[in-house]
Amino acid sequence: MIQRLWCQIAPHEKLLCDYATGDQWLHALLAGADHAGTPSKEAADAVEATMEPLILSDEQREALDRLRTGAAVVIGGQQVGHLGGPLYTWLKIASIIERARREHAVPIFWIEDNDHDRAEAQRVGVINQSDQLAFLDCPPAERYPTQTIVAACRIGPQITDQLAELERSLATLPFAKQTIAVLRQCYGVGRFWSEAFMEWHQQFWAHHGLLFVRSSILRQLGAMKLLLTHELCNVGQLAQCVREQTAELIARGYRAQLDVSTVNAFYHQGWRRYRIQVESESSFTAGQHRFNAEQLLDELDQHPEHFSPSAALRPLVQDALFAPKVSIVGPAELQYHAQLRSAYSQWGIRPPSLMLRHSATFVPERVIRLLHKHGDQMERFFDPQDRFDRWVAEILDRSGVLAQVDTAATSIADIMASLERAAEQDDPTLGRAVAATGHRFGVQLERLHGKLRHALRRQREQQLSRLLAARTHLFPGGRLQERVVAPIYWVCTVGIRQWSDVLLALAKESNHTHYIATPNELLSRVVGTQVVQ
Repeated sequence: MIQRLWCQIAPHEKLLCDYATGDQWLHALLAGADHAGTPSKEAADAVEATMEPLILSDEQREALDRLRTGAAVVIGGQQVGHLGGPLYTWLKIASIIERARREHAVPIFWIEDNDHDRAEAQRVGVINQSDQLAFLDCPPAERYPTQTIVAACRIGPQITDQLAELERSLATLPFAKQTIAVLRQCYGVGRFWSEAFMEWHQQFWAHHGLLFVRSSILRQLGAMKLLLTHELCNVGQLAQCVREQTAELIARGYRAQLDVSTVNAFYHQGWRRYRIQVESESSFTAGQHRFNAEQLLDELDQHPEHFSPSAALRPLVQDALFAPKVSIVGPAELQYHAQLRSAYSQWGIRPPSLMLRHSATFVPERVIRLLHKHGDQMERFFDPQDRFDRWVAEILDRSGVLAQVDTAATSIADIMASLERAAEQDDPTLGRAVAATGHRFGVQLERLHGKLRHALRRQREQQLSRLLAARTHLFPGGRLQERVVAPIYWVCTVGIRQWSDVLLALAKESNHTHYIATPNELLSRVVGTQVVQ
């Protein structure tokens, strides 16, 4: 298993790196309360309502009972994602479960489905047996209007063909048939995206006692009313608090991740939601809807299910309802909390301890061997595409001809620069003529470099294929694998039960390190056996 610090894996974020390496000021800012909180009755009711469609495991029933009696909570959340979402969703869940085990706490996963960013919820990448990346969209049952929240979306009939094609592309993997059969049960035509997402994860995590809560259920039960009332009665207070904290962060060299509005809430009508905007001191709009201050508060009082928090308010709502001992966060959420931290004391909410979710890339054994072969150059696989292409061309250029072209280009550029300076002493127009000639030389040499590069690629197709396949697994589409790819390939390789074992084995490792691993290595630690890849 190859390890790299978070800071060594793109993209580089100063706040994340400083936090991961123990910056004292950041850790003091983000420290949790020194006493445990108690989850609210409304939170427990919402968890139970969320999980009503599921067949609960004994572990989940026990966790529900413990939640009802005030047990400590470890929580984290993510938006809905097709086929269970990208790998980082799965890593976050494993981090939640493992930390809850250590804390003797109840693990809870918050499913964010009040969001209307359906494009993010709909699309995910998959890698097939030919090391090709493809993007799949969860087919909608109908054409949904703008502002429709994810909780309203149902699966369309095209899912049947999509899953059949997915099965064909993974057909020879040991658990492909069983995995796709379960996927078909979860992702049936007409099912809500949120329910399919939850049912699929239930297959992996039920026997670990994971509980789910959907934000749309919390909204429908009116569980978020208290915090939303505070926001609407104190318009601009949270925004000002966040801006002051953000200014301090920027002064220390960090950047703002979280956008904050004067009112950090949405108004829902049917399945659509609209951001609440301030028109004047006592006038508000939400889409085509208009309210004065009294009308808005009355609407919230009578119909709390018509309101939900924005991204800035959501962490405060979560922590007020569930009073978690620990909150598992990703890099962006860590920056959110840095901007929000002073709001906790202002709002009288107990801040949880924060823990970064685990981070990993899973690859076949052949990719690990290739990485070891390239040793200290393995970071090149995570370079931008143009730099990666150039590095690959250099590897394939056994004769060194590309390096010679680069040397010639540098030498000619130096000669032409010297000639330009000399010519300008006699006549400035001659200097410009020399510069133009030098530019033409440079263009021609760059073209020559490109032709040689393409010719060498054709001659080294097998080696190139291995490098590009590794790049697809390691940095698909120019992004970390965990942010792009759903782990269907690996579920089909090791099986549903053993895939959760792989992730939980990883979650026992340090969470400040990015791991590049084969499931085999982690699986052998759990069950003492390996799966052929």
